[in-house]
Amino acid sequence: EIDELKDEINIVGKSLQRSTQELEILVEQRTEELKKANLKLEKLAYTDSLTGVANRSALLNKSEEELRRSRRLGYDMGVMMLDLDNFKSVNDNYGHDAGDKVLKSVAQAVNNSLRKDETLGRLGGEEFVVIVHGADKVGMQQLAGRIQDVISLQDFSFLREGYSVTVSIGYTKVEKNEQFKSALKRADSHLYTAKANGRNCCVTDSEIIPKLVK
Repeated sequence: EIDELKDEINIVGKSLQRSTQELEILVEQRTEELKKANLKLEKLAYTDSLTGVANRSALLNKSEEELRRSRRLGYDMGVMMLDLDNFKSVNDNYGHDAGDKVLKSVAQAVNNSLRKDETLGRLGGEEFVVIVHGADKVGMQQLAGRIQDVISLQDFSFLREGYSVTVSIGYTKVEKNEQFKSALKRADSHLYTAKANGRNCCVTDSEIIPKLVK
């Protein structure tokens, strides 16, 4: 009887061990699923649902992080405002689906042209912002031109033949002790000037030569 009792105890013990292991595996699986779900929610919260780039909230958060880092490490930071020219006419003449397709194509093209330490975000509508890491006069001028070039090379054949999508750009450097939103406002002012100058051009501060880049 003692031997039988020992056998039963062993059987129960092994059963409990298996149950414990299975429970541990299940907990690990559920924990991993929860992590993935949280990451997905976080991505949705900070990603523009249409274009897949950073949304306004993520952009402003990133700008503060980059500003603190630039001042700690001693490099310059720049900001660019981009606005698609005559975009309203795309929606009016071809519909909002076509307009969405243009926005997605432009966002992907611009994002692919940036360095990994630069950030593209959609501010709203057809306006985008680029946070430029290690900004300098020549580098920002070249980046603005490169952005215009990559947009001009996109295939917009789903619009009428020969229709081209262009972009106006205003850009500036964040000054010492200046807040990002102040520099963003100045870039927006330069963007407005670019629009007034006939669109499809870049405008920057007078001390960044040249002032108008076509």
